[in-house]
Amino acid sequence: MYYYKKNLLGDVDRIYDANKNLVAEYKYDAWGNHRIYNSGGIDITDEISYNSSVAKLNPFRYRGYYYDTETGLYYLNSRYYDPSIGRFINKE
Repeated sequence: MYYYKKNLLGDVDRIYDANKNLVAEYKYDAWGNHRIYNSGGIDITDEISYNSSVAKLNPFRYRGYYYDTETGLYYLNSRYYDPSIGRFINKE
């Protein structure tokens, strides 16, 4: 079992295990681009060997939105947001 910890903006910024040990930490810029760090503080965002870790499998990230790892987009219930351009990819 894992627990999310959110910051005041609603971003999932940490994940803890059932024993209250830090498992993962997320850092975001203003547009939702993120980096993932393991419990040792090592950046694992681009590391393939960590693809099965809970840090990468967690779908909830920036503002608590669902993050699609295949597209790199956030799903906001009715449209997709692209953090690389800081915009939605379709109209309302």
